[in-house]
Formats: sequence, C-alpha cells, structure tokens
Amino acid sequence: MKVASVDWSYVWRGTLLPIASLLVSAALMVGSIWYFNQMAEEYQSYTRSQDTLHSDYNELIYQRRLIEKYHQRYRELQAVGFVGYEQRVDW
Repeated sequence: MKVASVDWSYVWRGTLLPIASLLVSAALMVGSIWYFNQMAEEYQSYTRSQDTLHSDYNELIYQRRLIEKYHQRYRELQAVGFVGYEQRVDW
C-alpha cells in the first residue's frame, strides 16, 4: 500500500484565503476592542467632568438663593444703622 503524496500547492491555495481572512478578522476584532475601551475611558472622563460642573452649578445656585434670601434683611439692618460703616477708632 502506497501513501498518497500531498500536493501542497493545492492545499495552500485552498486554505490561504480562509487563514488570511481569519487573521484580518482577528486583527479587526482586537482593534475594535481597543477602540471601544479608549472611548469608554473618554466617556468616563467626560461624565466625571459633567458631574463636577453640575455640582459646582448647584453650589452656585444655592449661594445665589442665600444672597437673595438675606439681602433684603441686610439692607433693612443697614438702614437702621445696625450694620454698616462705623468709626472703630473713635471707640
């Protein structure tokens, strides 16, 4: 019984395209995963920045409401003379 010899040129022609396709698709998959991770990190960075801006804005609104709340009372006390300019050197 003879062992059949393999004609490698035909085998390579039949398997070269699928192997090349597999390598290209694997490279694209790795590149896509890397790009996704980069965009996820950038998104997290933007989210943290937005959260910081939002908390700063809320603090600003809170301080503004305090000013609006107590400004009129301060003006009344200033008109009475309880608050305002005084000559501390004259004491």
